[in-house]
Amino acid sequence: MRIQIIGNDIEIDGEKVARILDIRVTLNDRLQDYITRADMSEEVDKELTQVENELREAKNDLEAMKDEVDESFERGYKEGKDDAAT
Repeated sequence: MRIQIIGNDIEIDGEKVARILDIRVTLNDRLQDYITRADMSEEVDKELTQVENELREAKNDLEAMKDEVDESFERGYKEGKDDAAT
């Protein structure tokens, strides 16, 4: 969702939803700042979700690699034990 002020109109995703009347310039600037921050927080949330997904995938890959190493160690231990018994 994109919120922006164009002239005296507030638009959400390009659709006019309200008109600003009788507002001080400083208050208008603060409103613009709040809207910009809201848009940026949405982008940050998307990026964080992407990073979380990548971390989850990396964790799964590491767990799979650990399982392979454990299995290889067990096979090697068993083979060494069998060789020592003969």
